[in-house]
Amino acid sequence: MKKKRYNYLIILGWILILAGLLFWGYNFYDDYVMGKKSQEVIVSLSQAIEKKEPSNQFVDNMPTKNINGNDYIGMINIPKIQINLPVLSSWSYALLKIAPNYYSGSYYTNDLVICAHNNWTHFGKLKKLQPNDELQFITANGEVMKYQVTNLTVIEATHIDEMIVNYKKEKSREDWDLTLFTCTPNGIARLAIRAKRI
Repeated sequence: MKKKRYNYLIILGWILILAGLLFWGYNFYDDYVMGKKSQEVIVSLSQAIEKKEPSNQFVDNMPTKNINGNDYIGMINIPKIQINLPVLSSWSYALLKIAPNYYSGSYYTNDLVICAHNNWTHFGKLKKLQPNDELQFITANGEVMKYQVTNLTVIEATHIDEMIVNYKKEKSREDWDLTLFTCTPNGIARLAIRAKRI
């Protein structure tokens, strides 16, 4: 009787190990597919954008470039962690599988917020950034906006409105020109990278 129960426990253990490996394999494959899609878009977007110095002219809407049926507001480039990704002009769970998404604000009003999945090919390496690290946002019309990281902060998942700079202004807190955010590895909070234009 004890031997039979022992055999069931061994079988159950192997089933759980196999399920864990399948789950890990799916996540690894999903990360690979997202990275491949982003890199295909970045090649087309890089060819479509001619880089230039930022202008001081305010435009109501951020210009976009359409690649494969999706509109992109530009590209985010973070040399320190080898990230060069397109940024979609809106956000949805489906679009997050392609590239980082526009969440709020504008680069013209210095309150741009961009979100992406926490996987290795998207924003999974953001935690390696430190204050004073530099990054660039290249707009769809080619303007190169340069930023410097001011801080990294973890925000509770239920306080997502704290990502929006205007919320911070109302609370008389520090102001940021760019926020990049993603889930923490366990998914219960959000990692926010705050940066100022330089």
